[in-house]
Amino acid sequence: MLEVGDNFIINAEEGNDEDASFWLIMCIKPLHKVKAPFIDNWGNSYEEGDDVVKGLYYQKWGNSDNSYFFFKDSCKVYVYSHLVKAMTFLMPLRNHKVIGNDVIYELPKEIL
Repeated sequence: MLEVGDNFIINAEEGNDEDASFWLIMCIKPLHKVKAPFIDNWGNSYEEGDDVVKGLYYQKWGNSDNSYFFFKDSCKVYVYSHLVKAMTFLMPLRNHKVIGNDVIYELPKEIL
């Protein structure tokens, strides 16, 4: 049911480095099967035939609970489809620049 540009969340592991209860992700490739085994940037392994969604990870920024950004060095995220908890909620995107930080101020090519 996810389409490119949809936002979704998955539960975060307890005790994670960011003390987050969930991860916020934008879909850049809807549900598909893994064609060949691989290990992602976080050390998670995926096998041929696994059902996954590919996305971009939003990073919480600042003291506000509603400020999330894409960072220049953000890695692609692969998520098992059964881990998607909530999806397709509105979260308007806008270009933004924070001087002196690595915040992306151009929207990712995958969603343009």
